Amino acid sequence: MRLFLILGSIFFIFMFVNGLIQTQKEIEVFNKGELVKMRIDEIPGSCLGTKNKYHMKVSFDGKHFFKRISGDFCENHNIGDVIELKFISGSDIILFSNENPYTGYYSIVFFGIFGFGILIWFGLLNKPLFIAKSKYK
Repeated sequence: MRLFLILGSIFFIFMFVNGLIQTQKEIEVFNKGELVKMRIDEIPGSCLGTKNKYHMKVSFDGKHFFKRISGDFCENHNIGDVIELKFISGSDIILFSNENPYTGYYSIVFFGIFGFGILIWFGLLNKPLFIAKSKYK
């Protein structure tokens, strides 16, 4: 059981590092990016349901980018529409003008703290998983 907890904590730490790298790039685009007009090349015809993750394909300056979108975005936009997105030259990340990556940053930090906590508590300190209480003393 302890091995599974240690492996799980390593997974959380791995997700933390990958998420932190991605979120740092998004924060850079958020802080230093410019609003540019991009053309929608592909968009789902209908985005019914809230559990699915939909993507659109936009183009700018001869390059194509993919962006995750919500269900109501599909209903309000069509292929050929021009929208404003934040972009930094040389990056593959684009953000909506009102998109804030700091909320994702906080959840990623929570995953990292949780993973390190499990690793330290059960892996390094060798704390017992369960404390058996005896009714006979």
